[in-house]
Amino acid sequence: MLLGSGFDARAHHLRELRLAKVFELDRQGTLAAKRARLNASGLPLSDRVVWVEADLARRPVLEALGRQGFDATRPAVFVWEGVTNNLDPASVHLTLRALASCQTGSVVIFTYVHLSALREGGRPSLPRGASATP
Repeated sequence: MLLGSGFDARAHHLRELRLAKVFELDRQGTLAAKRARLNASGLPLSDRVVWVEADLARRPVLEALGRQGFDATRPAVFVWEGVTNNLDPASVHLTLRALASCQTGSVVIFTYVHLSALREGGRPSLPRGASATP
């Protein structure tokens, strides 16, 4: 499961995923552009990949996935890279709560960027009294 899949193409070329059903969730425009680029590359599109059009800031993740055949009663691996910093805190919270309701054994792999790194010129602020030099 790739949440906010963007232009990630691992589902189309990684041998380790050749037998896995992979759900790629992103906004309609992003998925359309990705399909066009994959078609232009000559890389065959796999019927194992399920395209899920959704905006995590507007639609609950499990609702969007369920409409495309995702079964939340089976363990899943959710990859959520480079997305949380583009969502408001409420959307992140809602998505994590939804993923937590999935079958025991499910795993969420995500990147986390501290808000100060985004707001303060790309440098996280240090706790008072800490030094950036050893």
